[in-house]
Amino acid sequence: MEAYNLIFDNLKNIASDISILFTSNYEQSIIFFAMLIVLIAIFSLSRKILKIENIQFNDIDDITSYSRLIDEEIGTLKKQQDEFTKNIHNSEVNVESSRESNNEGKLFNNAPYSQAVQLARRGYAREDIISLCSLTESEAELILALHSNTKAA
Repeated sequence: MEAYNLIFDNLKNIASDISILFTSNYEQSIIFFAMLIVLIAIFSLSRKILKIENIQFNDIDDITSYSRLIDEEIGTLKKQQDEFTKNIHNSEVNVESSRESNNEGKLFNNAPYSQAVQLARRGYAREDIISLCSLTESEAELILALHSNTKAA
C-alpha cells in the first residue's frame, strides 16, 4: 500500500504543477497533460498490480494451508496403515495358532466319548451321560451297551 500512496502523492504534485503550467505555455501544457495521462495510467496499473500481488499472496497462503492439510492427512493415513498392518499380522498369528490348536484338538476330539465310556463303566445312567457329555440318545445307548458294567449274560 505504500507504493500506492507514493504514486498517488506524486500524481497530486504533478497535477498541481501542470495546472500552473497550463496558463504559461500551450505546447508545454499539452506535453504535461500527456504526462498526466501517462501517470494516471501508471497509477491505475500499479493499483492493479498490487491487487494481483495480494491475490497471489492469498493464493500462496491457501496452497500452503492445503499442503499442510494434505500432509496431516497423509500422516493419519500412514498411522492407519501401520495399525492395519499390525492387525493383519496379529490376525495371521492368531490364524496360525488356531490351526495349531485345531491340529492338537483333533487328537482330543474323542474326549466326550472317552468321558462317556468312563461314566458308563462307573454305572451312570443314560440321561446323565447324555447331559454331561452332550451326546445323543443313540450315542449314549451305544456306549452303555459296549462299556457298562451290567452286561447281559
